[in-house]
Amino acid sequence: MLINVISKGLWTSSLFFQQFTYAKARQVLLEDNLTSVLDVGCGYLAKMAAIIYPFTKDITGIDQEDVINRLVNVPFGKWISADLNKQNVDLGRKFDLIICADCIEHVLLFQTLLDTIKKHCDTNTKIVLSTPDSDTILRQRYEHKHIWNKKDFEFAIENSGFEIIESKSVVELDSSNPKYNSTIVVCKVNDIPKVGMS
Repeated sequence: MLINVISKGLWTSSLFFQQFTYAKARQVLLEDNLTSVLDVGCGYLAKMAAIIYPFTKDITGIDQEDVINRLVNVPFGKWISADLNKQNVDLGRKFDLIICADCIEHVLLFQTLLDTIKKHCDTNTKIVLSTPDSDTILRQRYEHKHIWNKKDFEFAIENSGFEIIESKSVVELDSSNPKYNSTIVVCKVNDIPKVGMS
């Protein structure tokens, strides 16, 4: 079973976070009949395995080296090591659906991460982003380089060349912050050059 592939402690702790983000991504995947998925900041795959993998096998994930090294025996997907804070990663292909679940707040140069996402989009690609809402989290986590409330996050995404299709707040529950909201945004790139235009 997949749960035996990754250490049980990592798998269990990962299940506390971003379940609503992956559920929204699954909804978009199924409603739009999408196939290929890129997970930017994929982590230890608990939600990917449980929520997305049953519906598509064309899955690629990007994360830092120490995370990817733990995924060598995972029997599905393709896992790429990259420093998302420094590298504008190019995998040489486009994806139907891109997920970035509670990753953007950890990256100092978040525009570099958004540029990586854009590089893997075509005009039909759907993107599902999430981040904790600064109006509701009880304390700033030391590893968070950015915090936004819902309105400011929407502004940052739109100002970076994305068109928001849907935005909502959800109440998360995890083991260290009893309750806080996350903002989930479904969007697409709105500034991809048309073929044949300079």
